Amino acid sequence: MGKNMMAAGAAWLRKMTAEHASESVTYSRAGVGSVVIPDAVIGQTAFRTSDTAKSRLEWGDCDLIVSAASLVIGGQATEPKKNDRFVRMINGAPVEFEVLAPTGEQPWRHSDQFRTHYRIHGKRVA
Repeated sequence: MGKNMMAAGAAWLRKMTAEHASESVTYSRAGVGSVVIPDAVIGQTAFRTSDTAKSRLEWGDCDLIVSAASLVIGGQATEPKKNDRFVRMINGAPVEFEVLAPTGEQPWRHSDQFRTHYRIHGKRVA
């Protein structure tokens, strides 16, 4: 069987994004440890929320797109978890985010059909 061109194209795009549109973040889990991820891609997600009468669109504070292989904390490969934290530099100052999403939403999901990357939603805490 021939090479899967979609998988090859997705891998190329991830590589180019990591090389040209990424930054270093520190991801941590309380009581376990932390890891520096040198090639996190920063994004933002729009969430549709509703209360009893209206529906509205809310923007998350910050998303990270990271390779699943880079999320190794305390020597163990792990999936993101609600209440984990990450720190990124904004205008030369460290800014901390907690892994959270609006009510009814998951705090992370796989970013690609091949499940090689996570999209992690963060709420600014400091």
